[in-house]
Amino acid sequence: MKSYKNNKIAKDNKIANAQNNFNISKSQYLIAMNNFNKAKIQYFAELDYLFNIASTSEDYSKAFEVLQRIQNKGDDWTKGQTKNKLKKRLLCGFGCQQNINEARKLIEEAAKLGHSHARIWSNQYHLIDDFGASEVIKNKMV
Repeated sequence: MKSYKNNKIAKDNKIANAQNNFNISKSQYLIAMNNFNKAKIQYFAELDYLFNIASTSEDYSKAFEVLQRIQNKGDDWTKGQTKNKLKKRLLCGFGCQQNINEARKLIEEAAKLGHSHARIWSNQYHLIDDFGASEVIKNKMV
């Protein structure tokens, strides 16, 4: 009888320990997720800030380099925005060598990411040789 009682106590302790370990792990997981979400929010805020600074910089060459580095960072919206901005710079050669083929590629990527202006641009200029570069230059759309 004593053996049965000791066995039951051992099993009960094992369950209690497992529940306690689970609760500790769950608490650590929730803290980690909270920290991750805070870091994610900070990351997107800094990425957005960097995009805005680069987009308005008068140092076209440096801005182009920064936009190239961040074009595949963040969420689809941010990627689409960045690719669309790079497209305009490539069409005109602002901060880079003019490259209409690369601009076409970027605008298609931006459109696939859901960027509405990219879709409109692609539909409007896809049959024009310069893919709208003359519009960007004429209207200073950088």
